[in-house]
Amino acid sequence: MNAFLRKVATVCVAFLLCASMGTIAFANDLPIYSEWAKAEVSAAENEGLLPFEMYDDCRRALHRDWATAFLVKFVEIATNASIEGSDVQVFDDVPIGHTMFEDINKAYAIGITKGTGDGSKFEPYRDVTREEYATMLYRTFDYIEQTIGQKLILRSPKMVSFADKDDISSWAIEALGILSNADLFRGTAEGMLDPKGVISIEQAIVLSYRGILLVQNRDEQNKS
Repeated sequence: MNAFLRKVATVCVAFLLCASMGTIAFANDLPIYSEWAKAEVSAAENEGLLPFEMYDDCRRALHRDWATAFLVKFVEIATNASIEGSDVQVFDDVPIGHTMFEDINKAYAIGITKGTGDGSKFEPYRDVTREEYATMLYRTFDYIEQTIGQKLILRSPKMVSFADKDDISSWAIEALGILSNADLFRGTAEGMLDPKGVISIEQAIVLSYRGILLVQNRDEQNKS
């Protein structure tokens, strides 16, 4: 019996060792990006648009707390100025000490994000849909334009012809129309906008990069 138990224990130890080695190998592969995103993500990193070091599978859904971090960083790079945020707790579910407390408060202070429900909660860990992020990004451009005193995107809400355009919520039509016309939001290979689908971390990074290109191009035009 003891010999049998020793064999079982040996097998279990070997299995756990292999599993841990597999986990380490996987961790060493992080961050993970889709092939289509790698070039623009690398360019975004060179521009300083990543709010923190990515150590994640960036193909996963973006959460509301990280969304504020990406948008706040985009604003501060685009305007070359820091945002003044409140050090008072704004949302019941984002206490002082929360890792994204400062970014969430900054985004709220400049009107990029709002509370959910009655406005008392933020739901920091909820996935962000593509139409929700488009609305946040649209507000971000509004703030940047007001701050730098320049127009960056044309306010033409005419929707690019996407097969699923009727799925867009009424409150997101203007934002998605303008951002798609500005070539920021692009459809899938199937010609779908997928407004109710979640936006991924890598997609948010790519949008920040495309946005900063608009700012840089406008700067170059003003110099010429």
